[in-house]
Amino acid sequence: MALMQKLLSFIGVVEEEELGPDFAATKGNNNIVALHTHKNIKMILCEPRHFEHAQEVADHLKGHRPVLINLQAITRENGVKVLDFLSGTVYAIGGTLQKVGPHIFVCAPPNVDIQGTVSDGILEGCVSSE
Repeated sequence: MALMQKLLSFIGVVEEEELGPDFAATKGNNNIVALHTHKNIKMILCEPRHFEHAQEVADHLKGHRPVLINLQAITRENGVKVLDFLSGTVYAIGGTLQKVGPHIFVCAPPNVDIQGTVSDGILEGCVSSE
């Protein structure tokens, strides 16, 4: 902690006595520099029934929240429209869109990494025979 205080003081960000226990620095004009942040990320589960629900999903993505989308309850035509809309949204924000199951997709903003893939062979094994 003393090393961090000296480093911040040396580069002129704060004076040593201004550092608090969480390494947050305050200057005379009330600017705050936080060096440690802990934020929970919520995964949103969505089952759109109409194309209009795609905008709600896009709003979650713009708010830096990943969304799991189940398209089983929507017509194929509207499901394609939803995916087209969300593909553009994900592209615009620099995020990712991945299929994780039959009719199930994950849309993630750029602050969320999705690691791994689900192969088509595994996806076929997930489909129930009705």
